[in-house]
Amino acid sequence: MKKLIVALLISIFLSSCYFNDRINEIPISDFGVQGATHYIDKEIFLFYSSTDETDEKLYFEWKLLSVPPDSDLKNQEYPFSQRKENNPRMNSFIPDVPGNYQVSLLVTDEYGAKKSSGAKNITVQNRAPIPSLSVSDNDYLTVNTPIYFDGSASFDPDKEYLEYFWSISIPECSKLALNILYTNSLIGSENISSSKTFFTPDCEGWYQISLKVSDRNTTSEVSSLINIEKNRAPQVIETEPDYHRGVIPISSTENMVLSVTVYDENSDYNELNFEWSMILNGTNINSDEFSPEYRLDASIYSIGDFLELHLKIKDKFDSETEVIWYFVVV
Repeated sequence: MKKLIVALLISIFLSSCYFNDRINEIPISDFGVQGATHYIDKEIFLFYSSTDETDEKLYFEWKLLSVPPDSDLKNQEYPFSQRKENNPRMNSFIPDVPGNYQVSLLVTDEYGAKKSSGAKNITVQNRAPIPSLSVSDNDYLTVNTPIYFDGSASFDPDKEYLEYFWSISIPECSKLALNILYTNSLIGSENISSSKTFFTPDCEGWYQISLKVSDRNTTSEVSSLINIEKNRAPQVIETEPDYHRGVIPISSTENMVLSVTVYDENSDYNELNFEWSMILNGTNINSDEFSPEYRLDASIYSIGDFLELHLKIKDKFDSETEVIWYFVVV
């Protein structure tokens, strides 16, 4: 009888252990990641994935195990959008730099059985920089005129630090060095990356300026083709009196002031040079006048004298325009 009772107790105990082990099975711990491609500042959604049906209450603990070296998420206790106390079956986080992020999920049932998913790697893609290049807004680009280039509107979608590399191709007539965009850099150094630069063309023709923008992982390039023309001479806007009138009669008692209004696209007004000279009855007479105005005193001439007044206007590149007035003393 004692043997029967002992056997029965052992059977009940073993049956109880089997039953308890079955209802306390270790929970499944696995999760999925929404989407196949991920970028910074774009929320990454995580979700618990299990097809097992159970009436047990489960507890979820999400952990961000590792982040890229430059990420600020490593300093946050709960980088997820929902804290672990809220026991979320789904969760998400927002990556702040490209690179690899490792996430794990620990699932605990109401009886204390635990299972970890282990580390799951999520790669956040690095996007190429978007280059931008603008040229001096001059309508007319000429020889010996500095031309400025600006790449500061370039940007990186991942907000990474950008480096700028300039290069140039020149026409056959040019004697410029091929590193002119570096040596003429606004910051004055080849070793510092600058978003702006300039150069001064030395001959007519087509120049191509290229800008490479790099985030140290990927590089993008943009180019601009510009046509450099010969420097145009100063333009005479108006004269007083109008030199187009032909021969202008002037009284022997008259004192006349000649003036000119001039425009030059490459020189400031004070950079222009005005030089007057006179021809009296076919003979050249030197003049010491170097201004935009000339005072003509007809009283020193005789009636019937024929006067030519020449005005040469030069810009800072020695491009020249000449105006001539013709007078007869009456």
